[in-house]
Amino acid sequence: MDDEQISFQTSRNLTLPCRQSPIRFAVQQRNGLTSNAWGVRVENTGDAYIYCRDSLKGQKISLHKSGKQHISFDESLSSKMNMTSRFMNQWREPHYEKEAVATLKLLFPPAWSIGLSEEQRAKAKSVWAKNDILIHGHDELMTVVSFVIVDNGVTIRKKEGSYLSV
Repeated sequence: MDDEQISFQTSRNLTLPCRQSPIRFAVQQRNGLTSNAWGVRVENTGDAYIYCRDSLKGQKISLHKSGKQHISFDESLSSKMNMTSRFMNQWREPHYEKEAVATLKLLFPPAWSIGLSEEQRAKAKSVWAKNDILIHGHDELMTVVSFVIVDNGVTIRKKEGSYLSV
């Protein structure tokens, strides 16, 4: 796979950028190992939530329309981890008019974040059967999934090569 090429497969007729909610995805290497299953849900209010759908349940990333953004853990998980607050890494949305702003990047290093085997995925078959996008990750380099915020009326399109532009 070319280092600059975005490669993925979908379970339904989706095109990038996706505008439907929820979107469910995972990263997979050529050896068949995958990341955890992830989901993205956008509410009618404009708030977006990114969450793990399998073994890392209980944590989510909130991208609020107000500009407040954070990582949070549900109460049972935060008490198990002896956390004083269920919120961590709070930040404000970077805002630039008429530009796309990458506000969050999920990193998938092949050495430790992409390790679920087919047998492990079979234990959560109902979760994995609902994946919309399977991103083909690089076997040696980190795969990055960026979440981008755009102003109303801005169109995102694919540039020559592999990157999206406005």
